[in-house]
Parts: sequence; structure tokens; C-alpha cells
Amino acid sequence: MEITFPGRRSTKIPASTGASDVVSICHPAIGHAFLQHGAGRKHLRGIVLAGWQSDLTSAHPAALIGGLIRSDGCRAENRFRTLLPSGRVAEYSYIRYFFSNLSADIREIFTEHCQLLGIRVTQSNHRNLSGVAPRQRRDPRAHRRSEALRRVSRECGRGDSNPHGLAPTGT
Repeated sequence: MEITFPGRRSTKIPASTGASDVVSICHPAIGHAFLQHGAGRKHLRGIVLAGWQSDLTSAHPAALIGGLIRSDGCRAENRFRTLLPSGRVAEYSYIRYFFSNLSADIREIFTEHCQLLGIRVTQSNHRNLSGVAPRQRRDPRAHRRSEALRRVSRECGRGDSNPHGLAPTGT
């Protein structure tokens, strides 16, 4: 940050939980670098990505989604069992992302970038979104989607899309 905003010193404050640190800097150009920064509550004013921001986040959507989930969401593994017509009980699990924000503009940015990665997003109420990782099928796009999900998982602070080292179950 000191390179980006010359003449100013950054301050690093360790987080009390040890999960992350807060880095801050004061500079008059911050408002030009982060156009979303401004007076008032985010959900009461428009949030729009500038052209260069849109280009950057579209080229790296996993980084944006990972940051949004880290700040205002979570990643979970849903597991369930179902009785098959053969009488066998099959177990399935899949990754799901939850994101919550009052700003409709921020929710729209989240949704657009999830779609770039093939993550289907649904809205459960006025502020909560849920993104479901696509199932791997015998589809040439499935590998690309699973790679994208691994990138999102890394950006969320996980090494892979299987955080507990569990083997996939069911068929």
C-alpha cells in the first residue's frame, strides 16, 4: 500500500482471532482508487465497479468471490442421504456458498461473478444469497467449473473444495 500511496505509512493491526489482519492507510487518492468508498451506508447509495475494476474482477472472478465470501459470507458442505429405487441408500455432498449483504448492487456484483464461474445463485430473502457449486457430470465444462471452484475455495482460505479430506460418497 505504501508503494501505491507514496508518502504515507500503512498500519497493520493484528486481528484478535488470528484469522486476518487489518491494514489501513490514509491518503487523499483512496477515493479515486476505490470508487465505492464514500460517505453514508453502502446499501443506501449506488455501488458500481469502474471500467478498470470490472475488467480486473472479470478476469479474476474467483478472487472477488473469495473476498466477498470471507467478508460477508461462508462456505459449507451440505450432506444428505436418499433412498434409491433399488433400495440402496446413497449419500451425497456438495459445496454451497452463502453471502449476505443489504446492498442490492453488491449482491448483483456477487451474482454476476458467480455466474462467470458457473456457480448457480439463488436469493432466499431480501439480503441473502446462496451459491451452489455445479455437480460434476460427464460434461467437458464440468472440469473447468470444478477448477474454478477450487480457486474460489483457495480465495476463501481453504486449500481445496474438500476441506475435511472426506472422500466423495454415493454414485
